[in-house]
Amino acid sequence: MGEDYEKIGSWYKCNDCGATFGEPKEILYSTSCKQEFAWSEASTERTYVYEINEKQVREQIPETGLERTESLFQEQWETFIPSRLNGKSGVQHVFTFSLLGKEEPVADKKVVVDVEYGSEPIAENAVMNLFSKCLDVNPDLPVLIAVPKLSQSANDLSKTYDIRVLEGEGIEESLEQLKTLVDSFFKIGVEEKKRKRRRRKKQKPVVEK
Repeated sequence: MGEDYEKIGSWYKCNDCGATFGEPKEILYSTSCKQEFAWSEASTERTYVYEINEKQVREQIPETGLERTESLFQEQWETFIPSRLNGKSGVQHVFTFSLLGKEEPVADKKVVVDVEYGSEPIAENAVMNLFSKCLDVNPDLPVLIAVPKLSQSANDLSKTYDIRVLEGEGIEESLEQLKTLVDSFFKIGVEEKKRKRRRRKKQKPVVEK
């Protein structure tokens, strides 16, 4: 008591040898070139994270023509625009929109669609991007809509990856093509006709002799 003590700041202690010291020396390690270097030798850069503003996406839908999707498929499909689906890996993937079947013959069936716009033919990276997401999500029918069209190499790649491609001058035209494709792929019209024939057979009167 009555004595003055000088504060000397923080001290650090080595867990191995027990030695104490003032400022620890920071050593950084490069995972690319495997070299070690001091913090003073490092250069820093600002990085950014981007998030989808779903409110703004919804506001832009009328300009893209995608608002017709719900009315086209509402009878047997639930529509999600934009669509976020979790893959087997646990990673969430974003598609332009998706369709989830509500009743037979498409109950629990899943259609994923990416829409790509360009002033030039769409390149292969759009196909590869959709394919990589589908590997994890495993949809029943993956579709790429290209406005106005895919490049020849991208078209060839889509066949290899079994991705259906729809091309057109505008999204309205492509959505009509999509409706035809989906009905044909899941045999929606065929199944409906079969059900009607079965109902007619059951309702056919029995004539007694």
